[in-house]
Amino acid sequence: MVGWIILGVIVLILTGINLIRIGADISYEGGVFSLSAKVAGVMLQLLPKQDKGEPKPKKEKKPKKKKKKKEAKPEEEKDQSEQPKKKGLPLGMTREELFDLVKAILHHFARFPRRFRIDRFKLHALIAGWDPYNTAMAYGYLNEALSILLPLARQGFTVKESDVRTDVDFTTDVASVDFALGLSIRIGQIVGFLLTVAFVGAKHVIKSKLRQKKEAKAAAKAAASVQPQSAEHTENLENEKDITAEERMDSNG
Repeated sequence: MVGWIILGVIVLILTGINLIRIGADISYEGGVFSLSAKVAGVMLQLLPKQDKGEPKPKKEKKPKKKKKKKEAKPEEEKDQSEQPKKKGLPLGMTREELFDLVKAILHHFARFPRRFRIDRFKLHALIAGWDPYNTAMAYGYLNEALSILLPLARQGFTVKESDVRTDVDFTTDVASVDFALGLSIRIGQIVGFLLTVAFVGAKHVIKSKLRQKKEAKAAAKAAASVQPQSAEHTENLENEKDITAEERMDSNG
């Protein structure tokens, strides 16, 4: 009974850890760039770094000890050591098998970004300029690009919060952009992705190992079939030598 309770507690702890969301929040607002890490909804600011009082005095560096120069090796030893060793493909795989393995792993990596959730997306853009034509054209291009990209982003990702605004100003030439992006993913999703990649890699490696075993068995059978023939051939040669020797004795009386 106690063992089942301990097992249940372990399962609950692992489930709770897998449900924890981790991520990052990037923003450029008011001309200030900031970067924060997010763990279980708690923001940990990384950039800009917060002041932690007066800086501590730097410790004096100890003088470095001079390293002894290594004795020069003879030219013959250098030539032998410097010769590159020939290496085969990893795990005895063929080029086609290795290519299939890399292709399968990259396919899963391409799908990995879709596991992220967009917690917040903010874009406030002000297009400004003294030339009304160029300003209006830039404003139109921006809105056209957003009308194409935003629906695609909503199809590929789960967007929790979105705030997109665009404006135009013909009375000044100072444009401004405020941008923010917050992404998060559950630890369980990362673990599941890593397990999937490991399973795909193991599947291809096992397939290659089975192919190598079959080839080794076929080579062993071929070698075994060649050995009796060679033994018979040597026996025939010895018999021929004995016969020729007897014939010579008979001819010489």
